[in-house]
Amino acid sequence: MVDSIELKGVGRRFNKQWLFKDFSTRFIKGDRVAILGSNGSGKSSLTSIISGYLSPTSGNVMWYDSTREISETVWWKNLAWCSPALDLPMLLTIQEVVQLYHDMRGFAGELTVQQIIELSGLQKHQDKPLSQLSSGMRQRIKLTLAFYADASVLILDEPTAHLDAASIYWYQDQLSKCTCPMIFIASNHDENEIVGCNKKIEITLDAQVLINH
Repeated sequence: MVDSIELKGVGRRFNKQWLFKDFSTRFIKGDRVAILGSNGSGKSSLTSIISGYLSPTSGNVMWYDSTREISETVWWKNLAWCSPALDLPMLLTIQEVVQLYHDMRGFAGELTVQQIIELSGLQKHQDKPLSQLSSGMRQRIKLTLAFYADASVLILDEPTAHLDAASIYWYQDQLSKCTCPMIFIASNHDENEIVGCNKKIEITLDAQVLINH
């Protein structure tokens, strides 16, 4: 289980331009963090660096349990992640995708495959391959898998991308019920779509990272 995540002097450069640099902070158990900024500011890069899916240009990221640093090779065992960059197997049905995730790592609270499908609100479509679903419905599946993964860190990159008004309401309702992860981090350009956060990180257009509590 992850108790804290520490960033030391983290920066990311795209070509010759820094998106952000020299950013240091620590996230601890119970933190709910919103990463904010305009399009292209580096929000997705920062969430990907924290989760280990992208290497920083400078600095380091460390994950810790109560006694030691956790090897980066096993971060995924503690992580639930949803991002537009996350690809799902498009030829599988909803039921087959949820079953695959269940077989790989299980769900929090020993939830069953059918319960996960019902939580997504897409049980009427469970026998359809993902290739036949709208982008918003596929996003619902990705979010549901992340919300109910057996993990101690939940990171959502642009979670409301492709969601219509009804699905945003569903997302916010699921988020309000989500108490399982020890550390929650979400990025978005609109802070009103990320509720209940006790820490806000803003990436400015001049590559600064500002923290508000």
